[in-house]
This record gives sequence, C-alpha cells and structure tokens, in this order.
Amino acid sequence: MIDLIAYKKRMHINGEDKDKYSLRIDPKSRLDFDKMCALIAERTTLTDYEVKFALAEVMQVIIENIEIGRGTELGPLGSIELSVKADAVDTEEELNKKLIEKTKIIYKPSKDIKKALKEVKYKIEK
Repeated sequence: MIDLIAYKKRMHINGEDKDKYSLRIDPKSRLDFDKMCALIAERTTLTDYEVKFALAEVMQVIIENIEIGRGTELGPLGSIELSVKADAVDTEEELNKKLIEKTKIIYKPSKDIKKALKEVKYKIEK
C-alpha cells in the first residue's frame, strides 16, 4: 500500500493567489543499492558480491550501448533508450551538433511492472 499525503501549493490564478491541494506519495527513504543486493541475494543462490558484480556489468553494457546510440532491452525490467531534444532548422544543411539542447535516457517499464503499478493500492495519510 502506498501512503499519500496532502500537498499545498500557492498558485496565481486569474490575478489572485489561491491555495490548491493535491496528493503526493509520502517520501519514504529509498531502498539503497547494498540493501537491494542483499535482498536479491536472500532470494537466490548468489552472494551480495555476485549480485553487485552482475548489476555493475549490466550498467557497463547499458553504457556501451548508449555510447553508440542503441537502446537496451532489460527483459522483465523493461528497456532503456536514448533520446535527444534538438532545435529545428529550415534546411538539412543547417543541421549540426550544436542544435542539441538535451540528451535523455528514457526508461520504459515492462508489461509486468506496468501491471503491478495499476494494481497498487493507496491510502491517504491525514
């Protein structure tokens, strides 16, 4: 169950300052990398060290593919792709690397992760 908390934001609407309220996920501390590796080790025949080594290798493969502009399928985790945001110009001859404003990594979760997200239950903390 995901705990939600009220979030109050002051907004300027039609020349007036108004308070608006919305819901946010209660910010719990993140599961750190070492703890995640320990949890994986508990569920497998791998040691913490082997889990960390395997995940470090996954990272290296992702980096190598990013460096050549190729996405990476991560099986049950989903996929990672590279994207650029660039200014548009009138002709093909004007295209150059200076037009690139930002490079992003896009994570696309797998169908199983998306399904789990749809089935999440929420509780509002007051």
